Amino acid sequence: ICMGNSSARGERRHANGFIVRNNFVVRCSESNILADHTRDCKVLNNTVHDPDSRNGRLLRVVHANDGLVVANNIFSGPRIVAEHYEGRIDVRNNLIRSVGGYFADAAKGNLHLTAKAADAIDKATADGDIHEDVDGQPRGDKPDLGADEFMPADD
Repeated sequence: ICMGNSSARGERRHANGFIVRNNFVVRCSESNILADHTRDCKVLNNTVHDPDSRNGRLLRVVHANDGLVVANNIFSGPRIVAEHYEGRIDVRNNLIRSVGGYFADAAKGNLHLTAKAADAIDKATADGDIHEDVDGQPRGDKPDLGADEFMPADD
């Protein structure tokens, strides 16, 4: 998922006020989620799984990204990368590490949470921009990190 690109110069921004939310992203070789020359954009409640990422770019932030918010995501893999960036970036309340067993079938891209995802279930902060999960299920008062809102019957 790419917001912006490297061709912008000066104050020009390619993405303004966009929200990337409730996505399952699995094994993208260059960058799983990229923010590059953005303004007031948000990356919220996404689940990124790339445990063997060649470039280690679960989230890549480059160049100017004024007002970027990255919150309530699960980044399962080696790291997130903020390289050569400018601007105010708010990165908070994300689960960042390899989390084997948290997903229904990660090898097939099914990143729905299992009961083993204790570090993700009920751990997100409520956000006015996120009311439902990837499947349209309501988030409730104690939302989960990532794109999926765990329901015990799902496991």
